[in-house]
Amino acid sequence: MLLAWVPFAAGLALAFNAPADLLVWLMPSVIGTFLLQQGATRVGGAVFGTLVAGVALGAFANVVGARPRRPPRLVLLLGGFFVLTVGGVAVRGVTALVGGDVVSGIQDIVQFGLQVPTVAIAMGIGVALTNRWRRDG
Repeated sequence: MLLAWVPFAAGLALAFNAPADLLVWLMPSVIGTFLLQQGATRVGGAVFGTLVAGVALGAFANVVGARPRRPPRLVLLLGGFFVLTVGGVAVRGVTALVGGDVVSGIQDIVQFGLQVPTVAIAMGIGVALTNRWRRDG
């Protein structure tokens, strides 16, 4: 599963027509977010895992993106955002609804609806916590 994020990060760099050296920063952003979310989820559940990984991602992207010749904060946030928001949950929910499994469909859609704002809030907290280093660094 971990290796699957490598072509994802490369594709993200290609989508933004970014130089190859961007991958040096994008890979830790994507893979680190994934690993941190998995570990924190095992400790405290899905919402906790998403919050912890989102805060770390926001902090990492904010500090790294402040330096010249490093990728912009938005590019680093986007990679991790895709890691944290499992679009398959929403697709699975809609598919279940269309297939007649209303209970599973609604549960998946509610889970996705909770996940997206959790990621946004967590990344915002990470950025806010590191703004001092961004300005002073």
